[in-house]
Amino acid sequence: KDITAVTGITANNKVYDGGSTATLVIGAAGFTGMVGGDALNVATSTGTFDNKNVGVGKTVSITGLTLGGTDAGNYNLTTTTAATTANITAKDITAVTGITANNKVYDGGTTATLVTGAAAFTGMVGGDVLSVATSTGAFADKNVGAGKAVSITGLALGGTDAGNYNLTTTTAATTASITAKALTIAANNATKIFDGLAFAGGNGVSYAGLVGGDSAAALGGALTYTGSSQGAVALGNYVIAPGGLTSTNYAITYANGNLSITTPGSVTPALSASDPASSIVAGFGLLGNTVFSGGRFYPLSTSLVACREVGDGAILCSGEVRFAGQSNIFSGTRRDEPSRLDSVEPKEAACRQTGAGQILCSIQTAAR
Repeated sequence: KDITAVTGITANNKVYDGGSTATLVIGAAGFTGMVGGDALNVATSTGTFDNKNVGVGKTVSITGLTLGGTDAGNYNLTTTTAATTANITAKDITAVTGITANNKVYDGGTTATLVTGAAAFTGMVGGDVLSVATSTGAFADKNVGAGKAVSITGLALGGTDAGNYNLTTTTAATTASITAKALTIAANNATKIFDGLAFAGGNGVSYAGLVGGDSAAALGGALTYTGSSQGAVALGNYVIAPGGLTSTNYAITYANGNLSITTPGSVTPALSASDPASSIVAGFGLLGNTVFSGGRFYPLSTSLVACREVGDGAILCSGEVRFAGQSNIFSGTRRDEPSRLDSVEPKEAACRQTGAGQILCSIQTAAR
């Protein structure tokens, strides 16, 4: 007698395993056409999902059906196939390993660049394709160090088979190093008008290499100056050498600056060209054994005092200064000079003692 259909076969749900095999449950099978009281069962059967991928209510095809049981010989099975449905659920990925972080030069931040190309996935079925779709790396802090902890967050799966897996953790960890950033600290150049006093200190420094958010306050130690400039008095050029600053996040190199000690410049005349005096000697003084006037310099036969210009028609002199009632206070000539300074008298002079043997004078003079 014909059995035209086998019904009631079900398939078990399963966790994704990369295959399409379905496990059938045949104990409740029914046989269309069987005579009541006879004994039939399913002797053989094969179940197959329509594909390997995760899904709900997926079609399961049943093939290879044959009859068994005491009365199987009395029946003819007209079809060897049937169908049912079942679910495939996602398989867990319990860890993502093999992610590394690039070393970096100190940049004032904690961001780490991750390398995910060699990532491995604990729980992945062999032959499947998974990758890291998203991830974020961060150093424990911004500071320089070797083998620093890097936290990995925001992990998500990518790749052809990502939909078949459930990532149970979105974090991981690795290590990497932050190395010191190059920082150049350069002494600013300085210019000083000769005043007979020793130079000390510097003219500040400039910084090349500080990262955004950092300032000189991020450095340790204290700025110092050394070099030939310290204590320099005479005219010339000298080295200003900065130093003294420290940092763990910066590799500091120093660049020297230059100190230039120069002669006084020209002086604005205290008298006008319409003054009855035959010529004008405006704001004069002595520098070593040289008298300066109007930007020109004249040697003296002797050195009586040391003077320097301090602005506003004033000179600062160390030594004895003689004024009203004294002739030839500043004397001496150079025969080849077009302007002679054989005898110069102060026209007006206001002097005051400044200490340390110095006298500050505001002077108007005219050549005789």
